[in-house]
Amino acid sequence: MIPFQKNINFNNSKVRNAIIFLVLILMSYGCKFINKPSNRGVKTSNQDTGYMWKYQAKQAIYSSILLKGDFLYFGTRKTLCALRTRNGNIEWELKASGEIYDIILFNDSILCFKAEDSSVYGVNLLRHNFLWHFKTSKYITTPLAIFKDKLYFISLDKNIYCVNPLTGNEIKIYQMDSYSGNSAMILSKGISFSDDFGNFYTFDESNNIKEKFRIDMKDFTSFITNISDTLYSVDRKRNLQAWDMLIWKKLWSIPNLDSVSELPIVYDGKGYLASSKHYIAAFDTKSGQILWKTDCSCVDPHNILIENNRLFFSSKDRFYSIHTNGTDQKLEFTANALILPYPCVSNK
Repeated sequence: MIPFQKNINFNNSKVRNAIIFLVLILMSYGCKFINKPSNRGVKTSNQDTGYMWKYQAKQAIYSSILLKGDFLYFGTRKTLCALRTRNGNIEWELKASGEIYDIILFNDSILCFKAEDSSVYGVNLLRHNFLWHFKTSKYITTPLAIFKDKLYFISLDKNIYCVNPLTGNEIKIYQMDSYSGNSAMILSKGISFSDDFGNFYTFDESNNIKEKFRIDMKDFTSFITNISDTLYSVDRKRNLQAWDMLIWKKLWSIPNLDSVSELPIVYDGKGYLASSKHYIAAFDTKSGQILWKTDCSCVDPHNILIENNRLFFSSKDRFYSIHTNGTDQKLEFTANALILPYPCVSNK
């Protein structure tokens, strides 16, 4: 479950619906843009639409979306926007030199993001200005990761970068064996990075390399980790596998999942995944046993969220929910454009 700030009452259905629908709008194609950063929220009737307000942007939103306090932070192309959640208005903006992709929060007051021009930026959320700008020689391939008050990422120049998020100063660089890193994972024993050839590099909090491990990656396509040091992988045959990253041991494999459309979301000992074959499934994270599998009667479900024992997921221009036991599916919203399979809201 995605943790929200205490001063936002997510149990209030109107607030919850407003935030969920905002995320859908931000991830949609063909949005419209209002030029000045004041009064941008488009007010609508809750009786007619099911939400309190919506915000429309002219350009597509490819960045992750971060929730902090009463603000949502996201990028519209090269512009970082701060939107107030209670009224849908843009309070302030900053212009970057490249298209904004990945956003992460450090120490509650510093926002960091990477841009298409091979740069990482640090932003002071209290003063609404840039603190620093760090540029690499080639494109940054991994999402940004914070570990022990340090910022990490990998570039196509084969370097793992470690940067002080307060100053933007480089702390240490480690050179990998390959050109492309594809993930950065926080573990209980350190921070681990992987490349496209199945090599994993794990560092401790002093930036000393603890181990290098290689998994046969010929069939692996993508990864995700949860707080239990478990790595989930989906191969080209759409088999789901789980690995214990503390001892690098395969735990289990679920074969023939019929076109899993994205990696699973894990919550309270259960995993939930979506398939482009129109179904949602739940599995036990310890054994890999399928708990239930249900036809959701919609095309290519994705973007799974969990709240109050319900799974929320999108399909084309619609947003549905279903109980975590696989029953009682409902249509929650219909957006005005196609909902993209992108990360939703995070406050970390």
